[in-house]
Amino acid sequence: MAGDVEKKIQAIRDDAATKIAAAEGEQAVALRAMKDRGETVASIAEATECSATEVRKLLKRSPAPASTPPAAAPHDEDPPNTAGPPAALAS
Repeated sequence: MAGDVEKKIQAIRDDAATKIAAAEGEQAVALRAMKDRGETVASIAEATECSATEVRKLLKRSPAPASTPPAAAPHDEDPPNTAGPPAALAS
């Protein structure tokens, strides 16, 4: 009987450890996204109410993405019309 209780307790502990690891993985991904947007460790810590040490620990779990070239900046204006006037107005 005591052995069954010990097995159940261990199963519950194992399940909890798995869930904690999954949650920390999700946190790491979210914190990495904040860091990639230019947030500092201090600002992430403040926003998430975690210590800076905890933020750094979680950031280490989520490696930085491979270096990619920056995306092209959006144009504020429409491109210039180089086609000339419409055919109906050309005469």
